[in-house]
Amino acid sequence: MALAPPPTFDPDDSSELEDEIEAVIGARPDLVPSVRKIIEAGEPKPVASHALKLFAAALAQAAEDPSLPNPNRNPATALGAAKVAVGKGKGK
Repeated sequence: MALAPPPTFDPDDSSELEDEIEAVIGARPDLVPSVRKIIEAGEPKPVASHALKLFAAALAQAAEDPSLPNPNRNPATALGAAKVAVGKGKGK
């Protein structure tokens, strides 16, 4: 099974973060602590939003095929990947 392409982000969409929070928590209320780690990390909204998208995509992939590894199921890893994707990583 091929991995889905990574989610995209729109830095101009201010409601995107709120939509991602609602989508993840609406589907999985048990993930409130993980979502909180992402949104309280102090990153700009585009980074937090993209991290939530990566996190949600990893969870969906795990539900579909748990044998495929996806480190973005870890909120800290999703945040790190989002920083790089959005251009806020170290050295950028």
